Amino acid sequence: MLWRPDLQQPKRSQTGGWNVRYKTGHKGRYVTALTGLIAERLPYCRVRYAF
Repeated sequence: MLWRPDLQQPKRSQTGGWNVRYKTGHKGRYVTALTGLIAERLPYCRVRYAF
């Protein structure tokens, strides 16, 4: 659900390496949808979102 290459953009980091980021606004909606599904089906499973 979170892996969406069509919504990713390349980004150069402060140290000069290349990273991938999601276009503004998209990732938050997908994270909310995923954590909502997990809460419905596995209410005892807490998700720590750290990326």
